[in-house]
Amino acid sequence: MKQSKFGHHEQTSVQNRFARNVRSVIEAFNEMGNPFTETSSDLFAIDTKVIMADQVVQSIKEAEGLRKQYEAFVDERIVKMTRNIHDAIPKNKLALFTSGQRKTTFKSKAKLSSMKSDLELFSRMYISWQAREGEMNAFFEHENHAWPPSLAENDSRRHGNKADFLKCLEPLVQHTQMAPEVDVKLFDGAALVHKLEPKKATTLVNTFKDYADIVFIPYLLKQLQLVRLVDVVWDSYAADSLKAHTRQCRGTGSPLLMTEKTRIPKNWKSFLRVDSNKAELFQFLTSAIESATAPEDKLLITTKKEKFVSTNTTLNVSALQLCTQEEADHCLMLHCAHAHQHGSKRIMVHATDTDVLVLEIATASMLEESEIWLAFGHAKNFRYIAAHSIAAVLCCSCMLFLAVTQSRLSVA
Repeated sequence: MKQSKFGHHEQTSVQNRFARNVRSVIEAFNEMGNPFTETSSDLFAIDTKVIMADQVVQSIKEAEGLRKQYEAFVDERIVKMTRNIHDAIPKNKLALFTSGQRKTTFKSKAKLSSMKSDLELFSRMYISWQAREGEMNAFFEHENHAWPPSLAENDSRRHGNKADFLKCLEPLVQHTQMAPEVDVKLFDGAALVHKLEPKKATTLVNTFKDYADIVFIPYLLKQLQLVRLVDVVWDSYAADSLKAHTRQCRGTGSPLLMTEKTRIPKNWKSFLRVDSNKAELFQFLTSAIESATAPEDKLLITTKKEKFVSTNTTLNVSALQLCTQEEADHCLMLHCAHAHQHGSKRIMVHATDTDVLVLEIATASMLEESEIWLAFGHAKNFRYIAAHSIAAVLCCSCMLFLAVTQSRLSVA
C-alpha cells in the first residue's frame, strides 16, 4: 500500500533530520530565549532583539485591509473586465522591517546642496539685475541668506566647539601621561561604556552577560586594586529633556529589547545612540556591580536611578541623594565633595567632556588641600590633567571663573 506523504515516516534519514531540527530549535531557544514565554508587548526580531518602529507595527495591523484591494483588482480586471488589466493601481507605502530609521544627513552633502541652491539663486538674481541695468556694487551689498553665515549653517544656529576651551586651560599647567597616585576614582559611566567596546575585548563577547562578566566588571575590579574606592555615575534620560535634540543630531540607531542573553549588536556606537538602549544597559550594568564581590578593604559605589548602591552597607550616602541632575557631569562633582568629606584628598575623575574639567577647576578651588585629576581623552590623546593646579593658577581670577561655573555647580 502506498504511503501518504502526510503520514508518519519511519525512514532513518527522515528521523535523523527531524532529530537535528528539534535539537536546533532547542539550541536556538537556549541561546536566544523562548519567544513563547516573552511578556513584552513590542514587536521585535527574535535573533537580534531589535524593536520595530511604530509605523512598522501599524503596517502589520493594516495589512489585512489590503485584501479588499486585491479582491477589487480581480473583480474589475478578470471577472467583470470593466477595467483594463494594464491600468495602474495605487501604490501602498508600507513601512518594512528595515525602514523607519531616520537617515543621518552628512554635513558635506548639506553644504553641497546649499551651495547649489545659492548658485541657482545668484544666477537668476544676476540676470534679472542686468536686465534692469542695476549697479553691480549695490547688487553685492545684499545678503542672500536669512541669517549671516558666521552665525548660522544650513538654517541652524552655528554651535561652538567646547574642546577649544582646553586650548586655553591646558597650557597653564603641564599635563602628564603617567598615572598619579590617588585614593578615589570616579567614572562617567556613559564614557566608560563607550570606551569598553566589546569587539576590543581579548575574549569573545557574544551576549550582554558576557560583556558584564568579561569586560565591564573585571575592568572596575582592576581599577579597584589601585585605590580604595571606585564610583560609577550614570546619565539619566528624561523624555522631555532639552538634550534630547542634541543627542538626535548625533545620529540614531535601532531600539533593542535587552536581556542578559541578547546578542551584542555589531555596531556598538549605533546601539549607544538610542536613549532607551543606554538606559537599559546602564540598569543592567548597575545590577552587575551590585552583585560583584569587592575586597573587604575596598568599596564600589554606583548610581541606580535616583538612588545609590554600595558594597559597604555602613557607608553614609545620604548626601549623594541630593543630586537629581540628568547628566553625570554635575553628579561627579557632588561625589568628589562626598569623597573629600570622608577623608580622600586625592581624587581622579575619568571623563571625556570638557564640562567636567571646568566643573573640576571650580570644585578644586572650594575643596581645601585636595588634588583633583581628570583622566581625559582616548588612545594616543589620553592624558592626565591636574585641575587643582589650574585652579591655583586661576586664583586671581577665580571669582570670575566661579561666576561662570557656579550656576551649574550649585544645582548639583
